Amino acid sequence: MKEFANAKVNLGLDVVGERADGYHLLDMIMVPLALGDDIDIEISDEDCFTSNTSLGWDKGNLMYRAVELMRQEYGIREHFKIDLHKRIPMQAGLAGGSADCAAVMRAVNVLCDLGLSEAELMKLGVRLGADVPYCIFNKPARVQGIGEVVSPIEIKKNYHILLVKPEEGVSTKEVYQLYDSSRHVDIDQLVSQLSAGEKLSLGNVLEDSAFKLLPEIEAIKLLCITMGCESSLMSGSGSCVFAVSEDKEILTPVFSYFKNIYNFVLMSEIVSN
Repeated sequence: MKEFANAKVNLGLDVVGERADGYHLLDMIMVPLALGDDIDIEISDEDCFTSNTSLGWDKGNLMYRAVELMRQEYGIREHFKIDLHKRIPMQAGLAGGSADCAAVMRAVNVLCDLGLSEAELMKLGVRLGADVPYCIFNKPARVQGIGEVVSPIEIKKNYHILLVKPEEGVSTKEVYQLYDSSRHVDIDQLVSQLSAGEKLSLGNVLEDSAFKLLPEIEAIKLLCITMGCESSLMSGSGSCVFAVSEDKEILTPVFSYFKNIYNFVLMSEIVSN
């Protein structure tokens, strides 16, 4: 069977606390993009993984960990042949690994006739990563806690997205270590703006620490604004920067400019239903 794993961007990201075990408590607005990875998966005599990337079939691959966790939890004995065609760049803050993981979980649920509800898959998914429950849900949402609380939101308008990723990534661990805990983003306001079709007040409390680690991220964002983009932000913990507009023509010259500089520059759009 075929699955499509949508990338995501964070229109808003706030850190509201930290648990005793070190996990950060988040409050985020996440939306799926038309950009995504293609996954073909079928039952096979043995596990077989192929990809257009250098990913291996091991614990470093969230899809592998998803299959092993579902085997452990539900006693499934089937093996799977999985082919991944990856378009979402890695180390970008676009949830590429989590999206692929979620897609495989959905597929295994169907192929093995497990009958798990979306909520049950999401509960299992948080054990694999904070973005996995959202990627299973895969609709515009407010995401809270350590990623386990996912609430749908309304988006009144259609938005085009320009994505620009520098060659380097940044360490998520280091970004969180350096972030300013006194800074916050008004997520309630952003939810209201999206539902009312008002100008968006994007914000990401992790930006400043990522800028320190890789100043190129800030340079890309400032260029987007200088060249006329209405709003620009780093997604997740980086290093991809995106610009948002209702008018694709505003983003087009910016796309053309960055296309001559970076390998990953893409026009996409928010999938709102």
